[in-house]
Amino acid sequence: MKSLQSFYGPEVAARADTPLPADYIQYRACKEYILRESPGGLGGRDGTWAVQWRHGPFRFERFMSDAEPAHERTGLLRLRIWQRLSRQDVPAGWWRAPEDMGIRMTGFATLEGDDERTWSAHARRHLARWRKLAAAGERELVELTLDEYLAAYALADQDALMKLAYPKVVREWARAQGERMRFFGSRRHKGPIDSGLAFMHVPEAGQSVHVAAFIGGDAKGDSAATGLVAKWFDECRVARLRYLDFGFFWAPGDPRDWRGFSRFKSQFGVRLLRYPRPLIRLAGSLFGRQ
Repeated sequence: MKSLQSFYGPEVAARADTPLPADYIQYRACKEYILRESPGGLGGRDGTWAVQWRHGPFRFERFMSDAEPAHERTGLLRLRIWQRLSRQDVPAGWWRAPEDMGIRMTGFATLEGDDERTWSAHARRHLARWRKLAAAGERELVELTLDEYLAAYALADQDALMKLAYPKVVREWARAQGERMRFFGSRRHKGPIDSGLAFMHVPEAGQSVHVAAFIGGDAKGDSAATGLVAKWFDECRVARLRYLDFGFFWAPGDPRDWRGFSRFKSQFGVRLLRYPRPLIRLAGSLFGRQ
């Protein structure tokens, strides 16, 4: 808590310890999302679902929920990875994983009417500036196709590794999610796109997910990034989605270059979700006997 408070500030850190909403699920635990993302890779049962995959001869399942997966003795032998959201106990039959497995902290915002009241004063100032520029016709938002978004992304001032890796990730999500993926860009009136935001609706989970973003040129001084986030909130209201998943946030031990975008995203009423170390156990049998 102390490290989060010193980095994100007391309000954001305090929200990290509030109870999770009763209807909140991690979208990666949503059955319909898993089936779109990896057809045939669905594991689990009775509402507690997992992504399944293979690495050589080894099989794996990953659950992301506070609900304990029911133990299964059927099927082929596989390692079950249970990433709890907030639970700290270790039920019988489970062991703590020797280390974190890729996810340390994410964050989400909740649509609750006048959402801007939960934004930081800094974010509200930038929103006011954005609205002033938009009202004067100096800035505009446009919806983009996948190819238009990626073309603008390629010209942005981004880390070389991100520019190489992220387009493939975005294309794969777009292929799997279809019309649920949305792309918006911002520009000076009739000028080139100099900032953008890609997000994905997961209606079955009541949420939308931040996929990628970029900013460059005049957009940095025009509060365009805040304008794009405000547009995302608006689109979620139209779609009647309750939660906005902002994706990964910096936590102690993560790369330092995550800090800038993490601070920016933390301004929008975000509830940080610090993941406990995952638990593991074996399920099934070597020959898949029933």
